Amino acid sequence: MIKHFDILIIGDLKNAAFAFLTIRAASQYNISGFVGYTADKNIFIEAEGYDPQLEKFIEWCKKEKSGAEIKKVITKNGKIKNYKTFEMEINELEIRNFAFNN
Repeated sequence: MIKHFDILIIGDLKNAAFAFLTIRAASQYNISGFVGYTADKNIFIEAEGYDPQLEKFIEWCKKEKSGAEIKKVITKNGKIKNYKTFEMEINELEIRNFAFNN
């Protein structure tokens, strides 16, 4: 079954090329959606995929890599948006009205 997760990764990520590594991991796990930086330099991801691959992708997101210091990863189930690809959002993402569960 396809699921949708919103993922907020909090940490020191801006200079670590984390978003580009995320695109590669999404391809590896057959995940669609997008990744981008928030105004406060954290990472926000909307990810869709089949359950086993999506769970592996979320676990990948929790592991530090390439100079990134991850302090916290917060996930939230979301409504499926039927993304066809996985892309990087160029503009800073505004998620101030977004409620995450800890």
